[in-house]
Amino acid sequence: MDHVRRRRHRLVPATLLAVGLLLAGCSSGGGDEPPGRESDTTQPEDSTEQPPAEPTEEPPGDSTGGRTHDGGGGGGFDTAGRVSPSFQGQWPGGVVTLTNISDEAYTGTATFSDCTPGPGRWSTASPAQSVSLPPGEAVPLDFSFPTPDPAPAPIAEHILCVSLSGGDKPLSGAIADPAFVSPEQSDTPSDTPSETPSPSESPTAES
Repeated sequence: MDHVRRRRHRLVPATLLAVGLLLAGCSSGGGDEPPGRESDTTQPEDSTEQPPAEPTEEPPGDSTGGRTHDGGGGGGFDTAGRVSPSFQGQWPGGVVTLTNISDEAYTGTATFSDCTPGPGRWSTASPAQSVSLPPGEAVPLDFSFPTPDPAPAPIAEHILCVSLSGGDKPLSGAIADPAFVSPEQSDTPSDTPSETPSPSESPTAES
């Protein structure tokens, strides 16, 4: 019986120790967070990506700050209100006098065309010519249009267009066509009286 009592005395402390450890584990289990869980106080990272800044392109221009006066370059010389034309001649030829009324020199090319509306327009063109105009100077340009085949019927006047390189609108003027005959002119009777035989020239009857 003594050895049974001694065995019971040894089992009671072991049982109490096991129960104490179990209770201690239960009381501390509710406060621990599972591994890998982040704290609620952690601020979320901003996932929005800012677009890269686009480079600002400078508009193309003359780095020297000057102005192009060559009409054949890029249209830097606006001929509107700067070149005054004068038209002379009879179709299909004549002279166009260009006067530079600005304070800037002009160098370019002049092309000629018939801008007459309707069927009387000629499809041919006078050869282009180079133009060099200092400020305040004038230059005459001869023009001559080859006769088209077939040639349209003559009209009262043709509208001659002179286009200068670098200009927005052509210079134009009227050139009369001497070959044109108006209906009024064709219906006008001739001033020359018709010849009638004189009485002395009239045949006489034979006796």
